[in-house]
Amino acid sequence: MQKLQRMALTIDNQAKQYAEAAKGALADRREDGQGTIEYVGIIVIISIVIIAVAVFFESIGTAKLTEGIGTVIDNILGKTAA
Repeated sequence: MQKLQRMALTIDNQAKQYAEAAKGALADRREDGQGTIEYVGIIVIISIVIIAVAVFFESIGTAKLTEGIGTVIDNILGKTAA
């Protein structure tokens, strides 16, 4: 009887190890290509922001755009407008 119990315990342990290995392999497979999707998402978001900024500045005119950028740069550098 002892021998039968040891065999059952051994089979049980091997089955658990196999299940854990299979679980790990499936988890790794699910994450393949995930980085690519994240980069595509970032590129899409940046593109939307750039388009929104371009449309906004197109509607207010390029003179105001140039003036606004100059003001921001002057504020960063600590210069005052003359």
